[in-house]
Amino acid sequence: VILHIEDLTRQNKVNKALQEARDVLTGLQLIINQSPAVVFLVRDEEGWPVEYITDNIRQFGYETSDFNSYNLKFTDIIHPDDLDSVVTEAYLKCQNSAAEFVQEYRIVSKLGEHRWTNVRTWVKRNREDTITHFQGIILDITERREAEEKLKESENFLRERVKELTCLYGLSKLFEKPGASIDEIIQGTLVLIPPAMQFPEVICTRIIFNEKEYKTVNFKETKWEITRKSKFDGKLIEIQVYYLEENLFLKEELSLIHEIVNRLKSIIEYKIILEELVRKEKLATIGTLIGSIGHELRNPLGVISNSVYFLNHKIKKKEEKVEKHLNILQKEVDKASKFISSLLDFIRIRTPSFKEGDINKAIENVVKELVIPENISLERNLDVELPRIQFDLSQMKQVFHNLILNAIQAMPDGGILEIQTLSREDFIYIRIKDSGIGISEGDFDKIFEPLFTTKVIGIGLGLTIVKDILEKHNGTVEAMGNIGGGTIFILKLPLKEGEL
Repeated sequence: VILHIEDLTRQNKVNKALQEARDVLTGLQLIINQSPAVVFLVRDEEGWPVEYITDNIRQFGYETSDFNSYNLKFTDIIHPDDLDSVVTEAYLKCQNSAAEFVQEYRIVSKLGEHRWTNVRTWVKRNREDTITHFQGIILDITERREAEEKLKESENFLRERVKELTCLYGLSKLFEKPGASIDEIIQGTLVLIPPAMQFPEVICTRIIFNEKEYKTVNFKETKWEITRKSKFDGKLIEIQVYYLEENLFLKEELSLIHEIVNRLKSIIEYKIILEELVRKEKLATIGTLIGSIGHELRNPLGVISNSVYFLNHKIKKKEEKVEKHLNILQKEVDKASKFISSLLDFIRIRTPSFKEGDINKAIENVVKELVIPENISLERNLDVELPRIQFDLSQMKQVFHNLILNAIQAMPDGGILEIQTLSREDFIYIRIKDSGIGISEGDFDKIFEPLFTTKVIGIGLGLTIVKDILEKHNGTVEAMGNIGGGTIFILKLPLKEGEL
């Protein structure tokens, strides 16, 4: 009886302990099921069959019963795009004897939602050190990942905006740079654009201003491009940006290029106006000076010339040496008078007297008046259907005379002189091209400035007069290098008086 009572007592204690353990386990299961952490146990077999999973798998829309009889395996709920990398990484960790590892991947909910998870996995092995199971904890980190993505997007957005602002600031600094030419500003803009793009290492750029191209070293046309244009005073500025490999331009990048082309247009407009004002001030100063000098020099030169004339007629029999020096004196007086006349012609450019005429005929008349050396081949490509326009014949003949004479003087060893006329849209174009010594790149911005010359003999007013006459005709003149050597001058005149 005593033994039986002791056995009952022992059994009651065991039962009580078991009940307490069950209560603890139930409590733990309740805590787990109410927590965001899903606990799982899967076998190391194909598909990772689920042996145990906590009830809170419901947060992904599943019930524990969905995994009964292995109808649904663990790999079935892993996002298809992540599955290969998850499995591969897990077994690589196991090969490196890892007892546990952490992965982040997407789980597909029962409703098809993609939820980001942080999964800590422990590897279970048997006595033979063979993997039998994986057990772990799943935490839903979708909100964290979305917050991280938004933060990353925000950082990228701010980074791109800083790049754009840096570009626009750099453009402003180019504008403020003292004495910066239009060429220098465009070249500087060309350098500023690629770093402002999303992928600068695969960006190339071309800027076209007034038919002149500026390109980055790596320039290549592709199908991934944006182009923005702006036009002012008959001048076109165009910015082309290309990706060298497939990429889409952001809408902010499109806006940036649009802003750059507008700002560049404004800067160039300002530079042109400023340069023109400076040029006109120079011309006014030079004109006043030339008028004064011309008047002061012509009188004594007239006296010298009259004296030479008097001596030539007074002295009937002159010594050879005396006659030689009188001739030299007269020749130098004539040369000085011609020089002064050229200076005075510069300040006497009057308002044009417009009459309808034929530009081709004016060119032909000038060609006949000039002596073209035998070693220079003249090629005329004059449009026989060129419309008649309003112009001052005397002034335009002076323009053609100056340019054709310059072309001849630029070819002392001979070459080809080509004169071409054509009409396009609302303008007539005259193109005078030579194959001579050419103009250095750095001088193109200066050649129309008064008193600038690269000739040994010359006063540097010929091209200034050309530009002034063209502007009085509401036209333009531009110079550029010829690819085969030499220089090309392009004159542009409106078909209707007053247009440009």
